[in-house]
Amino acid sequence: MGRFPTKIYGITALLVFLLSSILVSERSLESYLEETSEEVACSMNQTGCKNDRDEEFNYTAFWRDATIAAQKSLASDRKNATPTQCPKVYVYDLPWDSIDSKRHPNKFGNPVKLTNDNDRKKFQGYLFKTNQYSFPSILEHRLRQSGMCRTLNPFKADLFFAPVLTRPKGNGEWNATCQRITGKMVRKKLVYLNSANACRHFFAIGKGHTDVTLCDGWFSNPIRELKPLLRLAYSSYSFVVDSDGRHLYDENDTTSSTYPNLYSVPYPSSLHFYANKTCPHFSDKFKRRPSLMSFIGKDNHGDTLVRRRIHSMCDKYADIKVCDYQERFDLNKNPTDKSKAIFCLEPAGDTPTRKSIADSITFGCIPVLFSELTDNVAPWFWLDWKDRARVLVPRSDFVAGRIDLKILLESIPQELLNLMQRTLKDKARHFQYSIDDDPEDGIRITLDNLNRVAKDMEHRGVCGY
Repeated sequence: MGRFPTKIYGITALLVFLLSSILVSERSLESYLEETSEEVACSMNQTGCKNDRDEEFNYTAFWRDATIAAQKSLASDRKNATPTQCPKVYVYDLPWDSIDSKRHPNKFGNPVKLTNDNDRKKFQGYLFKTNQYSFPSILEHRLRQSGMCRTLNPFKADLFFAPVLTRPKGNGEWNATCQRITGKMVRKKLVYLNSANACRHFFAIGKGHTDVTLCDGWFSNPIRELKPLLRLAYSSYSFVVDSDGRHLYDENDTTSSTYPNLYSVPYPSSLHFYANKTCPHFSDKFKRRPSLMSFIGKDNHGDTLVRRRIHSMCDKYADIKVCDYQERFDLNKNPTDKSKAIFCLEPAGDTPTRKSIADSITFGCIPVLFSELTDNVAPWFWLDWKDRARVLVPRSDFVAGRIDLKILLESIPQELLNLMQRTLKDKARHFQYSIDDDPEDGIRITLDNLNRVAKDMEHRGVCGY
């Protein structure tokens, strides 16, 4: 009894500290906005101010807008308390030889062997050679091992996972396996599927949805009984590439009819957390990282105009402290380089989505995006907080040469930089898939949202077939 008041005082003190931290952040951002309001007004050619040339990019106005968006995000943060009870998932035991080409390997991949003492201290046991296509494999493993979210009784299930083609594979193998699996074959295996629970069944694909067009009859263009099922992939919209190399939404997008009830999830990062355990690199106070920015990728594919300009700028800076440019992310040579940069440049690749974004977030490196399509990936996982955790560069201004990345990123207000780094520390767990049952990781967010969507479909009377 004597210790009870002490616990109460301790909890109260913690709540007061957290609230004061948020208020201080808001006051700091408000101070910045007040200080820059006159400067922004002048730079926008208002009366009494010196005119800027039309072709010059307004860095002050850019950061003011970003600060306003971050402030709104902070104020509206619902601090979504994850439901105390995880949706119960029944995992079908499908014969592996009839639904995939071979047994899949280690879900998270092998641990990375770190040679640097400081890297070992921060990342050993968290960093894995995770295949970028392994989300369904990780999902299946986590569900089968779960004491929190799995049920062996299909009549007590909130959701039903059909683990079809969960093994990571490339396009050629996808085509071959998809062609030999029909909708009728899958329907026959789902013995507990009925019109009352169809919208509570789901598939997961470890690719962008347009890469599995030959999975006809079940994932794409599904037969009637499989149409209400929910679908997960790395993308949920179609795009086109214009003559400038820019990714645009396809005005003739038929995704909603071809791939009904499709939702996007993040690529798996190479870093994986544990429940109730923070990765040690987030335990430290944010110190000045060795590099201002980092880009890992080639410039001969994807959004080549943006990538080549990034490459050119990094060559011009000729200083690894300003820009660390590497063509390839090699877990054997540079496994933790993203933890050494403040900002990680994330231009669109062959598609708007990139595994690299998940790696940047989990390493605490602020993603710098150049595409609105990239910015709209996986909204379940970061819509509520991305405005205070990433930078979205106007692509048109950048490719026109009006933006210098060094000037832009060095001019970020310190208050906003601090907020972005704290947000990544607090929220990165949502954008990755933990090793074990984690009430706040990407797997849990996926299940909670699938359950929410199913309830909504039931309410609208569109759950069955």
